Amino acid sequence: MMLQSFCQQPLEILKITSDSLSRIKILGYDGSLSQYTKGKQSPVANKGTVVMERSPDSPTEISFIVSCDTLELIYDGRFAFEVKHNAKTVNQLNPLKLKEKQLAYLANIDLFSLYASKSKFLEGRKISQDQRYWILNFKIGQNNDLGKIWIDKITMLPEIILKEKSQGYGTLIKIDNLQINKADLPKPGSQIVKYIDSYTLLPIGDIGITQFKDSRDSLVGKPAPVFSLTDLSGNKVNLSDFKGKVVLLDFWEVWCGPCRMSMTHLEELYKQYHPKGLEIIGLTKDNPPFAKKVLSDKKVTYINIMANDKSKQEYKVLEIPQYYLINRDGIIVYASKNGFEQKIEEIIRKLID
Repeated sequence: MMLQSFCQQPLEILKITSDSLSRIKILGYDGSLSQYTKGKQSPVANKGTVVMERSPDSPTEISFIVSCDTLELIYDGRFAFEVKHNAKTVNQLNPLKLKEKQLAYLANIDLFSLYASKSKFLEGRKISQDQRYWILNFKIGQNNDLGKIWIDKITMLPEIILKEKSQGYGTLIKIDNLQINKADLPKPGSQIVKYIDSYTLLPIGDIGITQFKDSRDSLVGKPAPVFSLTDLSGNKVNLSDFKGKVVLLDFWEVWCGPCRMSMTHLEELYKQYHPKGLEIIGLTKDNPPFAKKVLSDKKVTYINIMANDKSKQEYKVLEIPQYYLINRDGIIVYASKNGFEQKIEEIIRKLID
C-alpha cells in the first residue's frame, strides 16, 4: 500500500524500475508476440523461450538466445547464429539481419535499456493502474510512435510491452515465468558449443557486414611474423620452413564453438589443396591433452602448434577464430573478421592456381 500511495508519478515508477533492472545480469522468460491493430490484439504470432545477458564489460551490450521447437537464434555479442534443429545446421548471420527476424523480437532488449534514456518522454504524462500493474505511456524516438509498458507492482519489472505505430499498428510482447540472475540459465556466449559435434556449421558467405578497419589490416601486404613453436607432440615448427607454400593460420581455443565447428571445413580444404601446396597451421594456447582430444574427435590431420603471448600479439589476434592467409612469398594477403568464410577458399584457389 505504501508503494501504491508513493508512486503516483511516472518518473517515480521509472526510477524504481530502472533500479531493479540495473541489478539484472541475466534473465530468462517465456515470451509471446502478437500483432496489435487499432486497439485489438491478433492471435499469437510467435512463442519462444528467451535468455538475455548483459555484458560485464559493456552494460549496454546485450547477448541473447531465442528458441522454439525447430529454430534457435543466438547473438553472443559478436557473432549471430541461426540454428535449425530439423536440418541440424548452424548458419552465421549478420547480427542486424538476425535482429530483424520476427522470432528475435521476443528478445526484447528494452527490458534492459528502455528506461534509462526515455524519462524525458514520460514527463507530463499520467500513469494508470489496474490491480496488478502500473501502466506507463511514452513516446518512442523522434516519431509519433507510442509505447505502453505494464510493470508488475511487486517485482517492479515490465511484463507486457506494446510498441504502437502512429497509424495504430504495432506489436505486443507478453512475458511469463520471468527468471532473474539464475545460475542455471544458459549463457548466450557459450550456447553454440552445444551443437559442435552433432550439427553442421555452414560456411559463411557474404553476410553483409561492412569490413571495418582495425589493427589486423596493418598486417595485410606485409611479411608474416615468423615463429618457432612446438606442435602438440613437442616437435619444433618454424613458419619459415613453409616458404614457397600457401599457408592458412587458424588461431583457436577448445572453448570456442565456432572454432571447433570450423575444423571440419578446414580439414576438407587441407585434403583438397594440400597436394597442390597448401599448409594449414592451427595455433592454440589450450592445455595440450584437451586440444589433442578435440583434434582427434574432429579427425584433424593438419599441423597444430602451441601458440604463446608473443605470437598472438604479433598477429594481433583480437578474437577467435582468427584466420590469416599467407602467399608463397610469405606475405599476408588476407585477415578474416567474420570467422570461417567462403572467401577463404576462393582466395586459396587463386593463390594455388
